[in-house]
Amino acid sequence: MRWNDWLRVCAWRALEEGDVEGGLVSVQARTEATTRCAGELVSDEVSAGRDAAGMMRFLRDRARVLDADITTQSVQLGALRRRLMVPKIHWALALAGWGGAVVLGFGMTELGQAGELNLLALPLVGILLWNALVISLSLIVEFWPAGKDQGPAEATPPPKWLMWLAGVRADASEGGARAIVAERHQQLVWPVAFQRLWLRFRGWLHIAAALLALGSAAALYARGWAREYRAMWESTVLKDAGAQKFFGVLFTPASKVLGLELPLDEIPAMHRTGDTEVSGVPALPWIHLYAGTLLLGIIMPRLMLAIWVDRRAAAEIQQRMRALHWERYAARLLRATEGGDDRIPVWTHLPEASLTNGGGHSSEPLALKLREAMGGLLRLDWRTLIAGQEEEMLAAWVPDTPRAVLIFQLATTPEMEVQRALCAQVRAQLQGKFADAQLWVLLDARALASRWTPDRLAGREKLWRETLSGVVDELLTVGKEGPIVQPPLRKP
Repeated sequence: MRWNDWLRVCAWRALEEGDVEGGLVSVQARTEATTRCAGELVSDEVSAGRDAAGMMRFLRDRARVLDADITTQSVQLGALRRRLMVPKIHWALALAGWGGAVVLGFGMTELGQAGELNLLALPLVGILLWNALVISLSLIVEFWPAGKDQGPAEATPPPKWLMWLAGVRADASEGGARAIVAERHQQLVWPVAFQRLWLRFRGWLHIAAALLALGSAAALYARGWAREYRAMWESTVLKDAGAQKFFGVLFTPASKVLGLELPLDEIPAMHRTGDTEVSGVPALPWIHLYAGTLLLGIIMPRLMLAIWVDRRAAAEIQQRMRALHWERYAARLLRATEGGDDRIPVWTHLPEASLTNGGGHSSEPLALKLREAMGGLLRLDWRTLIAGQEEEMLAAWVPDTPRAVLIFQLATTPEMEVQRALCAQVRAQLQGKFADAQLWVLLDARALASRWTPDRLAGREKLWRETLSGVVDELLTVGKEGPIVQPPLRKP
């Protein structure tokens, strides 16, 4: 998926996951967009990861439809949607920087005065040494084995000061669903966006360094076009033998690879001291050597590093983009349009009044979670199992669909003789009539979310899963943080 399409999909995902109740974008509008773009996709295939390309096309097309149809109908929603973006660095800035690198490289190459070319006074020596250090460090950084990454699903947005520099400002007037949407968008997009920017910036720097060296090489020939330069050298540190070794190490690669002449025997005659005047030698062979060294030592390595960084950035960003559990999001969207006329029996192991009046909790959140997991068009047939009369009530039940749901309170301590036996009986009755029978269990944790710690909730949920393992196909938990649908308890 292209970057701009991915940003669009992330924006609508943040809108939908931050606005569950449909206050900003109606559930009907979302469902209509899903129906228009789903094609032959079904939630079970998407959840199993069997058509990743089709899933991403569906999400891309659906986001385009929502952008075209919905943001034009609501000014406020359109304004919010436009805020769910990341700042773009225009290519003109990169081109301007690269042009500046060429000009800088051209300008800092001064060949000398009075027609003399002092080989050791050239800034090119510093350019070569600096680039040798940077290229060595870059090779270590680029090819260092990557550590274990948690992935963007667990990543947190960048620091607030970095977001401020990027132009992202918090709106103090925002609250409720809008604030949740903005926070969710930051979680989805910004860790990936900043990583992408950082990797691409490294590639741009390598290109700028190559262009700076190219400008320096061009300056060597441009300055020598209208004037004859004579090559010489002078130094307080180096003597003749040391200068021969230095220039031999510096220019031998270009001499060997490009077939250039390397007149090291002229070095002593080119040495100017305080009491010796030298006329120097023709500078063109040395200009060729400098330009060839820039080509082999800076321009080519930097361009290859830029290509490597670009490919690495593309692969890493694609991996991070795919790691945000898109199959869960797409399957949830598709389930909203699935289910047909199926009528699913939902057994509650509580008095019926507790569903509508107990503690102020209603059955609507339970129905919402069931439809998200099983199909938005399902009809739920609510039934109550009276404690102590479960066997008699189930004995009179004749399943007419292959799926059924049992609802328990998470606060209840599960027992093998009660809850597991009850699940086993319901599942046996389903399997006696349907080969593809499935029993789902829904744990209601709403009454505990504000009173129990997350660790205690997780421990109780683990106990339920262990108790029901082998007799339940899917287990869902409502009213606590974490995934809506847990992995299957029974292997297919």
